[in-house]
Amino acid sequence: ENTIVIFTSDHGEMLGDHGLYIKGPFVYDPAIQVPLIVSWPGRESGAVYDYRTSHYDVVPTLMRDLFGCSNPASDYSVGHNLFEGRAWDWMVAGSYFNYAVLEPDQITVTFPNGMYEVHPRRHGAESVAHGAAAAPRADRSLIRCIDEPSSRK
Repeated sequence: ENTIVIFTSDHGEMLGDHGLYIKGPFVYDPAIQVPLIVSWPGRESGAVYDYRTSHYDVVPTLMRDLFGCSNPASDYSVGHNLFEGRAWDWMVAGSYFNYAVLEPDQITVTFPNGMYEVHPRRHGAESVAHGAAAAPRADRSLIRCIDEPSSRK
């Protein structure tokens, strides 16, 4: 009755989608859609929120709704209260190999060598993953910046 339970993970699971059973440097929806289940006394039971959230949103939710913190979440976090209904316009997902910028209409996957891939997100369809649709392109300004000795620190 008076216990808050938050269940989440650091990544989703492939579970055989695309013939994969392991996590890896893939940006398929099953790998990047992370479960988040919250049981909170006084909140509607069984409610489903259909907007993009982040683990960054957990702390502001706890600080305000559990601990009664009145200063703005921006004082201590980049996240928002989970129950405000604010979706993230974009976010970064990472693996041990690469990072991806997730936006509503596209996914940009970056690689350690400065290459990147941009994949359209099809609403209602599976996102394209690393190595799938488009050939990697080099962002020359990024590569030049990395190669300049004065930019190495």
